[in-house]
Amino acid sequence: FKVNEKFGDLVSLIKTLYQLNLIELADYHPLVTPVAVAFNSHILKANPDNKETVKESPVSSPRHEGHEIAHNVLLLGDKTGAASVGLLYIASFLRRHGINSYCRWNDFNKTTASLKQDVLNLLATLHPTIVGVSMKWFPHIARVLEITRIVKNYDPSIIVVVGGNTASYYKEKIIQYESIDYVIAGDGEVPLLKICLGEEYIPNCVYKKEGEVVVNPVDYVQDE
Repeated sequence: FKVNEKFGDLVSLIKTLYQLNLIELADYHPLVTPVAVAFNSHILKANPDNKETVKESPVSSPRHEGHEIAHNVLLLGDKTGAASVGLLYIASFLRRHGINSYCRWNDFNKTTASLKQDVLNLLATLHPTIVGVSMKWFPHIARVLEITRIVKNYDPSIIVVVGGNTASYYKEKIIQYESIDYVIAGDGEVPLLKICLGEEYIPNCVYKKEGEVVVNPVDYVQDE
């Protein structure tokens, strides 16, 4: 088949997402998989004529404020399918603000044992200091809670954040679990960034502080 310009753009996009650790490629090994040839055949070039205006973010980039960012963030989906694709937007938002983020938004594990091994492998490979888990739909509550327990048993110092539709609705109940430190209700880009920066006030968030549960209002909507 013929490699046309549109296909080259697709390859370029996949390559960029892969290099930024925002997607995984099934059965891909950089030393043996032929797809590497396709990646190397299309070189990304900067466009000096692109003068697209970027809207000002509600949180200033820490790169311009002298912050030293030490967090590695791992974002995990709770099921197969595209329901948790919003995690990619959050990972992209965090990266634009200097936070090293990795996203695995699809979960194909069929057993508790494989789920545990998969999460442990990610933790050992990526060494995250913050793990965010999507609790999108009600039927997956038990699975998300199991993921948070695996993370906390591996390293209790890892900050565990849960968000998504179901987490938002049951936020004051979900925060009661020992394996969960923060619950984000509603849009999560800025709240998660503020958690990474250690800021005092975090909108759209329920969290534990000195043995008490703090409930902040949902007053932030992501509109970038």
